[in-house]
Amino acid sequence: MKGFARIAAALVLLAGCSGYSGVPPLTAGPFAAAPHPLVVSGSDFKRIAVWGSKGSTAVAQCPHGYRIVAGGSSSSDGSTVGTGYANFSLNSWVVKPDSSATAEAFATCVSRAARAAFRWRSAGPVSGIAAAQCPPDFVLVTGFGQGTIKTSYFNASGNSYWVKGGGNAYASCARKSAGVVIRHAWNKSQKPKTVYAGCGDGYTVIGGAMGNNAWPGPPIQEHPGVSGGPGMHGYNGWWTFSNALNELTWAACVLQ
Repeated sequence: MKGFARIAAALVLLAGCSGYSGVPPLTAGPFAAAPHPLVVSGSDFKRIAVWGSKGSTAVAQCPHGYRIVAGGSSSSDGSTVGTGYANFSLNSWVVKPDSSATAEAFATCVSRAARAAFRWRSAGPVSGIAAAQCPPDFVLVTGFGQGTIKTSYFNASGNSYWVKGGGNAYASCARKSAGVVIRHAWNKSQKPKTVYAGCGDGYTVIGGAMGNNAWPGPPIQEHPGVSGGPGMHGYNGWWTFSNALNELTWAACVLQ
């Protein structure tokens, strides 16, 4: 944990230099090694869902001692709220509505004991494209963009989250040894509104994302749920909503 504290202190200094205040600073390694093999399960997380006031930002905050690893978004009228984003302190997920609708924020928070299994990475744009790359031996859990975002997507094979348009990219990453598995669902139809990726028996969802290089996001909204419908709360899988011609949904899952 001492190594993590040193990294955290460096990130605060970086943020002061870069001018970012609302979202995590742009970061690069090094990354402290986990003290021992760590396999996470649903009991290592707290998952929070919070509605904001009408037309106002919704913030789902982690309990004391927990750190944000993923989040989701929703709105009362189905209007666009995007992915949401992690705050600078990495203890909340923030969702801003684009209309007078009420927004809902979802936060997945990891305990202090299991924190060593996760890392955040980020990258600034080069020629209008930013790719936040997970370290070796890590798997991509989720991601988000900040700034000007034309498209964004989850690259499972490259373990990176891409943002095109000039914005910054942020990726949440888990050690492969921690037991996080990625499921996906593909809807080849004309402008699907909702696509659900289920985790399967014995697993629970901790995060997710939408899109690939051919059919990118960002989504209108995305959040955890159950197969019975996007309006039902639960943690059996991940829903995404979009107006894309085709839609690919990713779910990051752990043992219950």
